[in-house]
Amino acid sequence: VGCGMIRLLASLSGGGKSRILTAMAKDADARLKLGIDRAAIRLQNAIRVNLTKGGAAGATRSAKVRGRVRIYPKNDTANLRVITGKLLSSWKMRKAARRGQYIEGHVFTNNPYSRIHEFGGTAGSARGRFTMRVRPYVQPALKSVRDKMRADMVDAFIAPMK
Repeated sequence: VGCGMIRLLASLSGGGKSRILTAMAKDADARLKLGIDRAAIRLQNAIRVNLTKGGAAGATRSAKVRGRVRIYPKNDTANLRVITGKLLSSWKMRKAARRGQYIEGHVFTNNPYSRIHEFGGTAGSARGRFTMRVRPYVQPALKSVRDKMRADMVDAFIAPMK
């Protein structure tokens, strides 16, 4: 999974030309969309929880101010800290929709810093480059809720049949 967008896919095979099968297929599509949407919300929330594990920057010590720039104490932990909340609030969800033979939902961010925080690497500009350590927050979130996401999809599909 690359950081930026996570696709959730589901597919039903079969079908036919009778009205009963067509109605059943539409109902199944609606239920699968609901399940994917529930799973996407669960993943989005898990990502946000992981992003807040490091706490707020300056929560224990205040930042030093040099001119207009705030210098925060070095973060030696394995978790990111929240300073502005931009990365935290940038994770969005796109409602599930049929795309060809699949029903697809997305959890995504358009924040350019999400990838470097997840995988680490060299970042910076012409004024200075630095190496960021790996601080994964998407992979652990996905791993922690994977089974619950499957259950969300199964429950949405099977619950109306009970």
